[in-house]
Amino acid sequence: MKVTGQDRALNEELVQNARDLAGYKAYIPNLDPKVAGAEFVIGAYHYLWQVEKSFRISKHDLTARPIYHHQHESIEAHLSVVFAALAVAWRLGPSRGGH
Repeated sequence: MKVTGQDRALNEELVQNARDLAGYKAYIPNLDPKVAGAEFVIGAYHYLWQVEKSFRISKHDLTARPIYHHQHESIEAHLSVVFAALAVAWRLGPSRGGH
């Protein structure tokens, strides 16, 4: 919506821009472009499915609960414990409760 005083109108330009971008997903890496160029970022994106699979495994197999931490250190500590447990379960193998 464009609001000018009492006047209100649909922002057609913004609507068209949203339609043009529908279906696209953008990632903005926090990497130094001099160190990690476009090829590196694109290559890392192709392995994103493995990261997502790890999260699905950790949530399912370890019955991970939602994280309600608010401080960066608490979040990192929680994820470290979850992934350490995932690594132990993976190492134990299927006969011992892991994969």
